[in-house]
Parts: sequence; structure tokens; C-alpha cells
Amino acid sequence: MKPTLAIGVLAIAAMLPSANARSESTQLDPDRGLDIMNRSCTSCHEIRAIEIQALDSDGWIATLNRMIDNGAEIETIDQLILLDYLVRNHGPVPDGAGKELLLNRCTICHNLSRVRAHRGTRVLWEDALQAMRNEGAFLTDSEYAIMVDYLSESFGPQD
Repeated sequence: MKPTLAIGVLAIAAMLPSANARSESTQLDPDRGLDIMNRSCTSCHEIRAIEIQALDSDGWIATLNRMIDNGAEIETIDQLILLDYLVRNHGPVPDGAGKELLLNRCTICHNLSRVRAHRGTRVLWEDALQAMRNEGAFLTDSEYAIMVDYLSESFGPQD
């Protein structure tokens, strides 16, 4: 019987720096999590299944455990790196009227870490969304208004 991710994470976590610090391998190669995901996850399903989840750490642990139980082969040390990558790039976003639009439209081109990093004022989000529309992103006028509200409230400037 294979150890599940939760057990692997606990064992590995004891060997790693504090929770606030990234593992050395992630610091040296920030794309390692992406490489592990591409090798381990997308061999069975499309990346869109990952991009629209927006799960927290517990949610990703449950999902990875289920995938491992279904035959996904991920080295124990890679499990923690993959978990870190998934939470940072495909982790939770605030609930709200624009959440589904964000997950189903914006993540076609952008991962969630890019959205989180923007941290714009309402005007900056309006400009960014209009630029995306000019580039071909499909948002109706009412969806645009919903997204401006959602993004400026959820991902506005930090205090």
C-alpha cells in the first residue's frame, strides 16, 4: 500500500524549513512544481481541470491523495513541491459573484498567482479587463461589471 500524500507531507515537512519558507528545491528551481504537474497530472487529464479548482491546501491534499490512489506516480519529495505549486498557482480565491468568471475565463490565459499579484485599484482593474477584452477575452458588459467589482474588492491594493 502506497503512503498517501498527507502522510508524506507530514514526514517531509519535518525535514523542511518553517512553513513560511519555501523548500530549497523550490527556491532553486521555481518551475519544478510546474514540471511535476505536467509530468504527473496532465498525463491523465487536461490542465483546465486543475486551473478551475482554486483549492486550498487541504483540498489539494485530498485531490492528490485521490489521484495517487488512482495510480498517479509522484515521488514523495515531489508531492510536497507539487502541493506548494498548486496552492500558490491554483489556490483558493475569495467567494463572490465574479469567482466563476475568474476561474472559467481569466485562467484560460493566466494562472491565479498572476491575478493575485496584480493587486490593482478599481481603475487599474477596469483598464486591465478592457485590455483583455481588446485582446479577445469574451466578457459581456454585465460580466465586465461583475469582474471589475469582484477583482477590485478581492484583489485591490493591500494596506
